[in-house]
Amino acid sequence: MENKSIHIAFVIHNAIPVPYFNWFAEMALHYDHFKFSYIFLNENNEEVEKTMAQWKAQVFWIPFSNSNKKKSILTATWQLFRLF
Repeated sequence: MENKSIHIAFVIHNAIPVPYFNWFAEMALHYDHFKFSYIFLNENNEEVEKTMAQWKAQVFWIPFSNSNKKKSILTATWQLFRLF
């Protein structure tokens, strides 16, 4: 039987730092048959870069502003569609 990896994408909105995120990122290092990607919808990516540097994870940042939710939702939906 062919050994295929499973790709899991976490989409997290405006919650930096995420306590359980570090747990998932740490556990992901122990499972070769899973591929983990993290997608952050946030106004800036400074905290994301700092947090993810230690885990060597694949991270995507999509700008998202709560002050203009309709535009942000449309933009994020399009970017997520392109990403997947």
